[in-house]
Amino acid sequence: MRSFTPIFRCFCHGLIALFLLLQLSAVLTFAQSQSANLDSTFDLDKGRLPLISLNGLWRFHAGDDPAFAEPAFDDSAWLLVPADQTGRQNESLPHGLARFWYRTRIFVPAGTPPLSIYVPHVDMNFEIFVDGQRIDGLPPYSTSTHVASRVFNFPVAAAEASSHPRILSVAFRCWRFVQSSSDDSALGGRIRLGATPLVQEAFLLRTRNAFWYLASDLFLAMLNTLAGLTAMGLFLFRRQEKEYLWYSLLTLIFAATHSHMIWTTTNTFGWPQLLLTANVLWQASCLALMVFLYRLLGGKRDRFFWIAISSILVGMLMAFADFVPYMFREEWLWADIRLYNGLSFLLFLPFAAWVIVFVARKAIQGVTDARLLLPAVVMVALDNALNYGFTAAQTIFQQGGSSWWDWFFYTSDWPMPFTVQQLGELFLLLTMLAVLIRRFTRTRLHEETYEREREAARSVQQVLVPDAIPVIPGFRIASVYKPFGEVGGDFFQVIPIETGEHGGSVLVVIGDVSGKGLPAAMTVSLLVGTVRTLAHYTQSPAQILTAMNQRLIGRSNGGFTTCLVLRAAPDGTVTIANAGHISPYVDGGELELENGFPMGLSPDATYAESTFHLAVNDQLTLVTDGVVEARSKGGELFGFARTHSVSRGSPESIATAAQHFGQDDDITVLSICRAY
Repeated sequence: MRSFTPIFRCFCHGLIALFLLLQLSAVLTFAQSQSANLDSTFDLDKGRLPLISLNGLWRFHAGDDPAFAEPAFDDSAWLLVPADQTGRQNESLPHGLARFWYRTRIFVPAGTPPLSIYVPHVDMNFEIFVDGQRIDGLPPYSTSTHVASRVFNFPVAAAEASSHPRILSVAFRCWRFVQSSSDDSALGGRIRLGATPLVQEAFLLRTRNAFWYLASDLFLAMLNTLAGLTAMGLFLFRRQEKEYLWYSLLTLIFAATHSHMIWTTTNTFGWPQLLLTANVLWQASCLALMVFLYRLLGGKRDRFFWIAISSILVGMLMAFADFVPYMFREEWLWADIRLYNGLSFLLFLPFAAWVIVFVARKAIQGVTDARLLLPAVVMVALDNALNYGFTAAQTIFQQGGSSWWDWFFYTSDWPMPFTVQQLGELFLLLTMLAVLIRRFTRTRLHEETYEREREAARSVQQVLVPDAIPVIPGFRIASVYKPFGEVGGDFFQVIPIETGEHGGSVLVVIGDVSGKGLPAAMTVSLLVGTVRTLAHYTQSPAQILTAMNQRLIGRSNGGFTTCLVLRAAPDGTVTIANAGHISPYVDGGELELENGFPMGLSPDATYAESTFHLAVNDQLTLVTDGVVEARSKGGELFGFARTHSVSRGSPESIATAAQHFGQDDDITVLSICRAY
């Protein structure tokens, strides 16, 4: 036990020493970390990169001389212009193609890293010179150009870091057609110059910011495209309803307008082409809106309508008249843009007035679609009238920069930047879409109701038109019925007479109701029911026609019905009465009959009976006017001569011949042949 105690003590002392050693190591590590932190402190002065805004004074001079680019050129006599007024300065030049220069100097400290310059979009051509060396730019086009935002790197000699401070000369050589004041023609206030990474980052941030401000245009372009394609699909499905076509054209023009706006943000283009395209798209949208409302609400092409149409077309011609001389003679027809904008505003007023008055009138008349559209139409018309008015006022009174109407063009940034015009367009788009959907749904319900009624009429007609001819001793009777539409206006009946004075005879009725579709089918059902009822009381063809005529008076809705009734006895005696129907054929010859008025025209109409003898194996052929009036593609009628030539054939062959020639109406053929 005693021998174990020293060992235990040594073990404890070792543990204590190890613990103290670990504590000392931790203290030393902490001290070293504090020392390292002191060494990693950032120096805000030494570590920063240069980036400046060229928002000072620039030297301005009208004219053009390559010597102006040289760094040693003495520009002390040039006019000093504040950076935010450079656009105003070149607007003071005479109208037409202006050539002018801007110059400034940049102090570059020692050790400055490679430099670049960021130039936002400007409405003119330019070239950049640094210490007399051209670094980039556009050639001196003869037409004014919108130049997209770009970053230009300085030449190697000017951009590389130097151990000594230096002064760089920066010169802009510019070409521009001068028409009106434009902040987009200003240079200095928006140019950034500095270290290449910072300039690239500034360019990226401004580009993203520009796209953010175009988010509403992108949203409206996509929404209009979707609505336009949907409406085009509806039009292809329902070609008779032209309002879907014009709504599709209108929304697709809107989509093209917004896409054009987005494209101009990142592309360099000529102002004449831009203005022409924008003007044509706008005038086309006005025209499409007018025609859409006219087709949708059922308007009249009165003098007011044509004045509004003419104002749109004149506005479009003004754009072409401004563009063509510019391209060929390097000058604007409207040298003073104030006159152009003022006329554009006056030409817009008839269109805006017609749209508001037309829709308001229809709304007062109780048209539901007009009442739904009125608020959106009024908002859009007033929006665009204010836009034209503000633009004209800005150019006429030279009101550049911010003004009290800026809220109209930059209304809100939530949930995305939008303007009053864009809000009005969205409201109009959704309202028109709701009206068309409501209209389509209502039309479909009507069609489904009509289809059910037509199906019922077709079912009734299938019952009324006999599928099988009854067997009549002594006669061979055949028939063919080929309606031109789903519901026809032809009818025929074959009724055996079994008892009474005319027992063993057969009563045959064939007729044609004027008109087509459901009304004609309803008249057919009335006539067939009348014939079947009358056959129980009388077998006289004349009396049957008289009773049918009385039943139709006041119920034919202005139409009429031709009909032929005959009674054939077993001995071949045939008694016929005719109410304006095509005469029958006997063995290829037309039977001479006394014709009466078609039924449904006169309550006093009377019908005479004719009698003839049908010999054994003779064929009596009855047809409706669908055979005679069959029409070829060239417009030629089948006619009586061809009908006469085929009348000896079977009903099937006669109907087939007329169909192949060109069926244009219901076809019914019935033949009666005396067997013995």
